[in-house]
Amino acid sequence: MKTKILIVFLFINCFLFSEQQKDEPSWVYLKKAENLKEQGEYALAVIEARKAKQIFVMEKIENLYEKLREEEKDKTNYELKKIIEEKRLELMQNDNYPQYHEIMADLYVLTNFLSEAEREYKIAIDQKKYFDYPQKLLEIKYKLASVYEQQLNYDLADITYREIVIDYFKKKKNDFWDRIRFNIKQDISLVHTFRIYRVDGIEYLKALYKIGKRASLIQKKEEALFFIANAGIVWMTYYSNLIKKEKYDFQYASPVDFINYVTKKNIGEYISEKDYLIDEIMFFIGYLELLYNEDDIAKHYFDLAIMFSKGTKRENEIKSRIDYFKRDRNHILSYEELID
Repeated sequence: MKTKILIVFLFINCFLFSEQQKDEPSWVYLKKAENLKEQGEYALAVIEARKAKQIFVMEKIENLYEKLREEEKDKTNYELKKIIEEKRLELMQNDNYPQYHEIMADLYVLTNFLSEAEREYKIAIDQKKYFDYPQKLLEIKYKLASVYEQQLNYDLADITYREIVIDYFKKKKNDFWDRIRFNIKQDISLVHTFRIYRVDGIEYLKALYKIGKRASLIQKKEEALFFIANAGIVWMTYYSNLIKKEKYDFQYASPVDFINYVTKKNIGEYISEKDYLIDEIMFFIGYLELLYNEDDIAKHYFDLAIMFSKGTKRENEIKSRIDYFKRDRNHILSYEELID
């Protein structure tokens, strides 16, 4: 199957139009490619994406030609065409079109060409100043980290997640984060930490969780608890604000205060699978408490993990993990057990 897909990709690479007349702007073809990708028509999506790139370059060339005609009136048509051809070849190699490279990377991921996807995401990141909006850099870095995880390259994934959270930690001065670390050391149950700290930054939730998860799996307990606790802080800060839209006087001191709300339809509809990591956050806090030999605290967080996972796709998996610890509380988790 993979060989067949590769043949299709190679055929497409050799085939596409170079001299077709441009009849629609490049963004239209890119949108077609996106729609085809969503429909699972990956080969056709590649065709439309490559058309988008060809036309994008043509659009730039046309603009350049008009500009040169105005600014270089002393040059002959031959000289202008030579300049244009050199620029065209340069643009085909360095197109400054990150939108194209992102969708090509997405298609490579969907067809399991991970090395090619990695390359295309990196090109898109290098062209970040041409993104449609600043948040796009974060989105593509998340995609790149996911590719590394699929390649089982957890070190590079961790490095990428740490790049993502750099701006999160710029939100506050260093002494703020130092106080959180101190409070965690003083109260490993996190009761005090969760009661007093609030930080906005839902876009960093997944990265904080992933860093904490990896640190847990390699038993860097102190670092793991810091990052997992921050993930919990961010989640509760964000969802408390959503709950306040329905219940303006809502206040919380711990994760327990959210249990009755996240299962209600009017609150639950705000929650997406992407951001609903609180069950896994509670689980890993419980696991870390076991590593610290705090069995009672571990049980509390394991119970919360089960409650928060109720009705989600992870409910059975989380219950199975916790049941295993009931049989063997000294069990050490491994990556193989927790493939995302």
